[in-house]
Amino acid sequence: MGRFEASCTAAKEPPQEPPVKRSRLWDWLQKSTEAVGDGREVLSPAAENAATVEGPVAADTDFMDNEETGEALEDGFGEEEAPATGAEESRSLKLGGLAPSTTLLDITRVVRGGIILQMFVRPWNGTAHVSFVEPVAAKKFFEHAKMTGLSIKNRSATVEWELQQAYLNNDLAFRIDKFGATRNLVIRSVRPEMTAEAIKLDLEHIFNLWIVDITFKDGDAYLSLNRTILALTARNCMRSRRRYRKMTI
Repeated sequence: MGRFEASCTAAKEPPQEPPVKRSRLWDWLQKSTEAVGDGREVLSPAAENAATVEGPVAADTDFMDNEETGEALEDGFGEEEAPATGAEESRSLKLGGLAPSTTLLDITRVVRGGIILQMFVRPWNGTAHVSFVEPVAAKKFFEHAKMTGLSIKNRSATVEWELQQAYLNNDLAFRIDKFGATRNLVIRSVRPEMTAEAIKLDLEHIFNLWIVDITFKDGDAYLSLNRTILALTARNCMRSRRRYRKMTI
């Protein structure tokens, strides 16, 4: 056979595809496949659960088997974080019958007995929603308000438990317990040109952050905010700006 004929014969032969690299998940699914009487194939429950996981799976992803359930886990998939201590208890209250002009500052002047985790007002329906860090503090305030009554801005207000309670996750609970995180911030040794309006402009981009009040005393600025988690965000934001770098927050 000449060179020309050999080249033509080689051209007619279909090119061989490289071997497909299968992931360990693919092999595991194939081994978990069971045959039924009519010739169809179905997946075992564990394999079916793994096959319906949303999102692409990398071919080289390492999987490990859960010894108790037999299900595949990837980067902790299937593991649910346990709620923080007291997370199942009630800590959120709804205050009703408020005047449309009621502000969060008015709420802080009345709500006492514990550290506030978060709060916000809804002027259109005359309600305020307050969550305490400690459920026992919420219970004591609720009982006190029911027994003695509650008045905000010379107007009688109602108090009841929220239908949807605020959840305190483990990470935020750790920051509160270990580092004393609250919804309030202190900026030490502020510059004379730094005003309350300037601070508000620096924080206005943070979604759902409400500045309750800003006061100055002995060269320090005291910020009262509406949520503990957003106070941490505001602190990190200010520390990243040049004008706050020489200040302690």
